[in-house]
Amino acid sequence: MSKTIDAQLSELRFPLTCVVCRSPASKQYKLEKTFTYGRRSYTVKVNVPMCEQHFNAASFKSPAERLVGILGVIIGILVGLFAMVMLLLRWHGTGAGNILLNLFVGGVFGLGNHFPDSGSPIC
Repeated sequence: MSKTIDAQLSELRFPLTCVVCRSPASKQYKLEKTFTYGRRSYTVKVNVPMCEQHFNAASFKSPAERLVGILGVIIGILVGLFAMVMLLLRWHGTGAGNILLNLFVGGVFGLGNHFPDSGSPIC
């Protein structure tokens, strides 16, 4: 069971300045962290005020991070297509079912395989 705690800026009372350099804040950086306590997990979300320079530094993704993200999507698509083809070959070999229904179900199982979990923590 997971609970989300959404901490609003007014509850934490951040000043309207950058938390790093104390210059006027122009953007808010969203921090999200999941904590586990016993059998429950709690997700805490905080919007932190930052200036443009520190927001860009906090949001920066290195070329390696971008490469791993792209490779993850490509590998997920390939695994999904492989699963779809294997299901279709299995169904074709046994003579089971309608080909259009098999294509639809194979596509759902195969292509639905590569979408990431939206509930995963960012941190």
